[in-house]
Amino acid sequence: MNLEYYLDKFNKLIASQSIDEDSLDYSKFEEHLSLLKQLAILENSSMSVFDLYKRNYVFAQSKFLTLLGIELSDMMQKDLRCFIQ
Repeated sequence: MNLEYYLDKFNKLIASQSIDEDSLDYSKFEEHLSLLKQLAILENSSMSVFDLYKRNYVFAQSKFLTLLGIELSDMMQKDLRCFIQ
């Protein structure tokens, strides 16, 4: 099995999700964003939030991305594809 196989499985899983657009409240996420940023720094770890409705990352912070040669902006735009190039 190759990476494309797993990416295809992931995309099918995401596509199968049924999300009620009317129940989405992005203001709740914005309220907690500063806490997420602080936790990622204090814990000295990587953290990301993937929006299943928009199908992209809405938050990511990692000291390891530079070690992997991945720019944060690329991760936010390309989703999981940035890890398999």
